[in-house]
Amino acid sequence: MSKRCMALVAALACLVSTGIAPRAEICSMDDVAEVPILWVHDTFRGSCLQLWRSIPGFKSLDFNDEASSVTVPRGWTVILYEHTGYEGRTLTLTGPGDISDLKRDRPNGQNWGDTISSVKVFKHKRAHVTSPSFSTSGRSLYARLRGF
Repeated sequence: MSKRCMALVAALACLVSTGIAPRAEICSMDDVAEVPILWVHDTFRGSCLQLWRSIPGFKSLDFNDEASSVTVPRGWTVILYEHTGYEGRTLTLTGPGDISDLKRDRPNGQNWGDTISSVKVFKHKRAHVTSPSFSTSGRSLYARLRGF
């Protein structure tokens, strides 16, 4: 590997480790308490994208239209967008909560599996949310997923 390439890899690794750049990596359910996570496969499996900050487009991350499940810990809100540049349909999720299959579970009555292209991420200064708010109508998604 050339010195220039090694320097570029080192610089990117530094950005990722500081949380400045998003990172796609294999995650486990143990990681969900820290930041929101998008997962490539349903039931929180496969590669994932830890959402340390808002991302206007997933194309350069090879994550465009790939997400199949999501976890949002207490104290975080994410707004998922159908298109890059924060365009198209939106789905707002405030933690704590998770959606194990964005296609089958149909949050807000819509298929969100493999359709997410950008995301805005907000960390609340205080974790003031006491119950999940993953739905805009009727029973919360949390309640539906758990059979309430």
